[in-house]
Amino acid sequence: MDFERALGADKSHFDPRTIKHDETLAAPLVTGGVRYAPEDIEDQAKVGICTAIALTQNAGKAKGKKFSADFQYLLQKKFYDLAWYEGSSIFVSLKVGKRFGFLPAHLFTNSFGVPYITAADRQLSYPQYAAKLIAIPEAEITRLLLLCTDALTGYAAVDVNDPQFVAKAINDSKAGILCRYNVTNRWWTGANGIPSWNAADIDPISGEGFIISGHAIGTSFFDYAANNMTESPNTWGAGWCDEGKCHMIWDNYRMTEAWIPYYDAVPPVPPFHHYFDFDLVFGNRGPG
Repeated sequence: MDFERALGADKSHFDPRTIKHDETLAAPLVTGGVRYAPEDIEDQAKVGICTAIALTQNAGKAKGKKFSADFQYLLQKKFYDLAWYEGSSIFVSLKVGKRFGFLPAHLFTNSFGVPYITAADRQLSYPQYAAKLIAIPEAEITRLLLLCTDALTGYAAVDVNDPQFVAKAINDSKAGILCRYNVTNRWWTGANGIPSWNAADIDPISGEGFIISGHAIGTSFFDYAANNMTESPNTWGAGWCDEGKCHMIWDNYRMTEAWIPYYDAVPPVPPFHHYFDFDLVFGNRGPG
């Protein structure tokens, strides 16, 4: 069993103009969201394309389709990261989803119907995998972009400082929210120190230990009846933990960022206001 899998989720860089998810709560939320079946969960294997899969997996669940995570990742690197180091950010994946939409997985082929990327290619080293994407001709990328569908209508940053804000975002979503976690080896190592992918050994997942990297996953269900627990489908495939899902206890282990993708109308955004704490006069500089 290959316990260690690629990670690859950079921290997202966004500014104060980024839309924030509505945190207004009518009543405390206890349970809600959607459940992922093993067949809903895609395996990134040995390449760090978790941000691409996290979004295409979410879009697939929301739309009842299967989209190409490999083409999504290619677009992230080509149009936004502008470099082929391993990994990307959730923010970049959302930008691609809104600008271009998603390519149905069966269409990521050349004009003769030969797939550009196979499941076996994700078992290659990252440089070998990336080389296959880089080799796709520009004209082919242009052709494939015309086949993309189901573009996001928008996305919003979710406040991760309160479990109720996270719960509301999950409830408001079509297929859960996208989250970045700091990862330690407890994702594949039991409390006894023995490597394992078995749920009995690692679930709920703990953030204890030395932080190795960041990882993008979904969070699709919450049950706050006990321990403020959430359920997350991972991009390591259905063989990991509980058929590809795991649980996190909010009080012990929290996401570093979260985003809600919108597939329908974007909710109204409150107008921006800035209140100065002093009277302005000509020549003033600095923060207000």
